[in-house]
Amino acid sequence: MLLFVEGGSYCRYLTVVGSLPHLEALNLKYNAVRGREWNPVEGQFLKLKSLRIDATDLEEWVADSSHFSNLEKLNLKYLRRLKEIPYGIGEIGTLRSITLFCCSSSANASAEKILDEQQQLGNSDLQAVIGREWNPVEGQFLKLKSLRIDDTDLEEWVADSSHFPNLENLQLEWLLHLKEIPYVEREGKRIKFDQKSVGTSAEP
Repeated sequence: MLLFVEGGSYCRYLTVVGSLPHLEALNLKYNAVRGREWNPVEGQFLKLKSLRIDATDLEEWVADSSHFSNLEKLNLKYLRRLKEIPYGIGEIGTLRSITLFCCSSSANASAEKILDEQQQLGNSDLQAVIGREWNPVEGQFLKLKSLRIDDTDLEEWVADSSHFPNLENLQLEWLLHLKEIPYVEREGKRIKFDQKSVGTSAEP
């Protein structure tokens, strides 16, 4: 397995990674790569079985079944700008699962479309899991001062002030399905709050 965390390399350098002959698992986490478009080169990532991408600014991903011919698991998290999963990904014969969490509404919709198309073709082995609930772990965001969540299908957000003890700014936009905004202010400390087009039942 190869793991990149907060490296800041550009997407084009992934061609070097893709040429590794025995690479089976690749994790790109927390802005490990920069660049809003990824066009993998055909003939690379030939043995890759697991691909995970977390919290990058990726918007355009151009790929088909020839780019990840042995992929089994695709895991995407916090890709709020990703427009869609390439539909050719669904045609990979070995693919068994697509998992998304806190991704854009359009990315979620593309996963559902891929699953629907594959089921119509008789592919019952492919499973898609779209996470619409966020339960942050206490102790993970101790130094976080600004949090922005926009354009996801998030419905349930379970948290309190202990999860974001130093939060100063909270911005929520286009969370049309969010049922409730958790109370995350600490006693004696006000948070600058801004919301736009949040679910009608959600209240700060």
